[in-house]
Amino acid sequence: MRNSIYLILILSSVFLSSCSLFNKGLKMDTYIEMKTSEGDIIVGLYEKTPIHSNHFKQVCESNTYDSLLIHQIGPDGIIIAGDTASKNADVNYLFNSTAIDTSLKPEIYPEIIHTRAKIGAWRVDDENNPEKYSHPTVFYMIYGVNYSEKNLKLIETIMNKDIIQEYMDKYLEKDENKHLKDSLDYYKIQRMNKDFENLFVKIRDRVIPIIKSDGKNIFKFSDYQKTVYSENPGIPYLDGKYTIFGEVVYGEDILEKLTKKRTRIKYRPQRDILILSTKVLTDEEWKEIKKSIEKQRKN
Repeated sequence: MRNSIYLILILSSVFLSSCSLFNKGLKMDTYIEMKTSEGDIIVGLYEKTPIHSNHFKQVCESNTYDSLLIHQIGPDGIIIAGDTASKNADVNYLFNSTAIDTSLKPEIYPEIIHTRAKIGAWRVDDENNPEKYSHPTVFYMIYGVNYSEKNLKLIETIMNKDIIQEYMDKYLEKDENKHLKDSLDYYKIQRMNKDFENLFVKIRDRVIPIIKSDGKNIFKFSDYQKTVYSENPGIPYLDGKYTIFGEVVYGEDILEKLTKKRTRIKYRPQRDILILSTKVLTDEEWKEIKKSIEKQRKN
């Protein structure tokens, strides 16, 4: 048994500040040890997403991730890796040029959301992949940021901006509403921002029922999301768009460390960060690690 490796892993990392290791909400039956050039991470895979979990396990067993880059670290705390073209990539290589495969059927559930430590499958955008199929190797890990209720409302506004603007334009084109358009234009020219905002909101509230009556969807965070994100950092605008298939159960401190790295164009780290190796842990190995962590926690 690799006691020395486990002892180093336990002593070198800050103990989990969250309860993800002992999360009883989602069952995990497989655990992956991922060694990186910045430290070791252990990932638990959800039973609820068997397509992605089993595939990720197979990719890890095949050593596909060995020597690949952690090639993007976004300002919102998203960490992206698994692009096979990133192995031995030169300094000019940038992510997105090769991640066009869509092999895995989505397994998206409203109760599994993008809070800190979640791991999910990357995918091509909606325009080219409306069914939300996942890329077979590119994955991401969430460190995230904190969102207030005001922040969440702002995201809702941004997410609905295009469809609301489309319907508002149609609404204001009607003869009976042209005086409203004239008023908006006047307030804007005169920089009467408060009056502009009040009238804009009034018109917006009129068109939203029209949008709904046409069977169009208005993006809105659920009460569940609002409650969870009020207490937990994450990236809420990814919810419902990507398959989350597991979580980092040990090594949140490594995620935090990664998010502090300097990046350049397209958020590629200035200095290469590598996945050194991945290993599927046996039940005995995981039990030994978990026992050691629980003992450490009590002390």
